[in-house]
Amino acid sequence: MSSDRFEEIPQLEDLEVEEASSPEASGSKSLPLKRKKPISHVIELESDTDTSGRQQIAKSRKYNKNNKNSEKIELNKITNQLVLIPNAKPPGQSWIWGYFDQYKPVGQYKRIVRCLAQVQRKNGAEQCGHFMGSDNSTGNFIAHLATHRITEESHKRKMNEVQNNGQLSQLRIDEIIRNNPDIKNN
Repeated sequence: MSSDRFEEIPQLEDLEVEEASSPEASGSKSLPLKRKKPISHVIELESDTDTSGRQQIAKSRKYNKNNKNSEKIELNKITNQLVLIPNAKPPGQSWIWGYFDQYKPVGQYKRIVRCLAQVQRKNGAEQCGHFMGSDNSTGNFIAHLATHRITEESHKRKMNEVQNNGQLSQLRIDEIIRNNPDIKNN
């Protein structure tokens, strides 16, 4: 790789503000910039295709820095260890909570849920059952529901339809049962 193929691009740290007597005198509100020092070197990359090792190290460092637990827990591998919170009340006002069972937090997750959306499989309809963890945000839960074509808008339409027809959907029945303190779910 030859450095004579590159054009010199001034970097912000190589520029300084040129003092003018006053902004009015220069005829402009912005101050002109001039080069502080010449660039005496060009850094050549070893390879522009093999950056995966360095990217992986950077991701690993960022993950360890931002998380107290540096070991990420894969929820689908420990489902038998997760503890369902029976009759869990929705933790907030979001429309999503009727579509999830809540589990006791584990590791770095402040909230763990299992998707209750009905999916069509070869053997018939059944619950999705996908486990997800969160740091208290509902964004990834909403994104998962979208994979089932469940959005806030479709949820509202469905709830209006149910109210207008005077029918309760299975989802609503499940929610009523979960929220009834007299019924113990195992």
